[in-house]
Amino acid sequence: MDDSNADSRGYGVAIIGAGAMSRERIKIYRTLNRPITAIYSHNTDKAKALVEEFGLTGQTVVFDSISSFWDYEKSSYVYIASTNDSHCNYATEAMMHDRHVLVEQMMVCSISELAKVHECLKNRLGLDGPVLHQHMAVEA
Repeated sequence: MDDSNADSRGYGVAIIGAGAMSRERIKIYRTLNRPITAIYSHNTDKAKALVEEFGLTGQTVVFDSISSFWDYEKSSYVYIASTNDSHCNYATEAMMHDRHVLVEQMMVCSISELAKVHECLKNRLGLDGPVLHQHMAVEA
């Protein structure tokens, strides 16, 4: 694999999810010249199709194991575009693995999930205020 587009924990982006929102985000990251270093999906066929569609073969690794995805050290940013009910768990896991996180809307599904994210931020980063950002659709 050619690692020239992503230094260890550099500006590469790892993506969780391989659906329509991931496809749209990949278009944006490509415009910004941000390498897509990894895609994790339960459906690896969809993830591989995204890699092929965007010509990412050789620079993007597809994972079917979330633990292997977290162990991969080629990105410090994680974009989460999985099902809404998984956002909280993936966001807190990402923070526990020292990743910056962008979460597709909805960031959390309940007040208790929001409290879990807040507690993770406090414990892991020593922060006691809002830090995570949720992507909001904006018309151009």
